Amino acid sequence: MLVVEVAGKPAFGRICRSELVALGRVSCRGIRPIDMSEIGSSGSVCSGYAAVMPTTRFENGQLVIDGYDSAVAVVDLHGYGGRDRKVAHLGDLAKHHIDLAFVVEATERLLRFPGDPTVVRTALWRSAIVTFARCFDTKSNARQLDLEAAKVYQAGLPRQLQKYMQDLRDKDIAHDDALVTDSKVCAVLGPDNPDTKVIEVLFLHMNADQLSDPTAVPNLRRLAQDAFGWVVAEFERRRELLVEELRGLPYEQLVTLPVPTIQPKKYPHPVSTP
Repeated sequence: MLVVEVAGKPAFGRICRSELVALGRVSCRGIRPIDMSEIGSSGSVCSGYAAVMPTTRFENGQLVIDGYDSAVAVVDLHGYGGRDRKVAHLGDLAKHHIDLAFVVEATERLLRFPGDPTVVRTALWRSAIVTFARCFDTKSNARQLDLEAAKVYQAGLPRQLQKYMQDLRDKDIAHDDALVTDSKVCAVLGPDNPDTKVIEVLFLHMNADQLSDPTAVPNLRRLAQDAFGWVVAEFERRRELLVEELRGLPYEQLVTLPVPTIQPKKYPHPVSTP
């Protein structure tokens, strides 16, 4: 068992989950670890349990890592290598790993439960689109390593579909550029007299129901699965290189690396709650 100190608490809410990416496997919401071999073109990304999988839990103000029986310590690699971004890039791949796992799980829910309330299905769809697009977002500096469609997908339809999903996020969900909507302000006219010639002013709005297209959700799921597979392979490749590099260092240098401290960001809710 390894323990990581958690400094402070979130200003609003409580810590409800922790996530860990290691050895090419992900702990979905810190609860359902899986092995990458379980993922097929139509399989679930969060189903089943890996035989050996490090897991995390939040206990007594500490983040506890289980699954490494012979471990003596955990050290923080932040800043290791100076200006070399290998550690940051590995961390970004792990974040993409978590995001894409969510997208697959969300799309599978949409496919398995078509009878869910419309508001639930719409919320899942929009959330999945935004989360998927975040992995390819080159406009934000939050992640130093964004996924590149040209590296992840083959030319042709796969890249066209990725751009289509990105456009939905940019021009329909996050910003109203009337990509799949149209609206008009209209007047209802009556007989030609002062009191009835204008009966009402109304607003007409129509939007394309993406979820009514039988190919929309499967296409997003396949995009997420393919990107997930690419991320796993790249994460493993880079992780193995980093492990090999670290094993070449003197043990005395390794044990002097800083101890990690997790500090949830404080972003207080502006309104008091009951």
